[in-house]
Amino acid sequence: MEGSATKLLPELAKIDNPLHKLWEKVKDAGLVDGVFKACSNKIGTLETTKEQGLTLLDEMSGHHGMARYRDEGFEIISF
Repeated sequence: MEGSATKLLPELAKIDNPLHKLWEKVKDAGLVDGVFKACSNKIGTLETTKEQGLTLLDEMSGHHGMARYRDEGFEIISF
């Protein structure tokens, strides 16, 4: 997760949120690689990110590089 999407983390963690169960399934399935540390810090959700056990991605000054994905054989698509 990056950018303003990190703002959703505290809301998705709330049990009464209609998307909470789906969010938990997504996390349990390992579909979230991590959260950009710089974005989470700037938006004020860094502690929530840690509390949810999400990996902080910060290899490039708080942002995550794409080289690892390319090296693992993923095709990177930007839009």
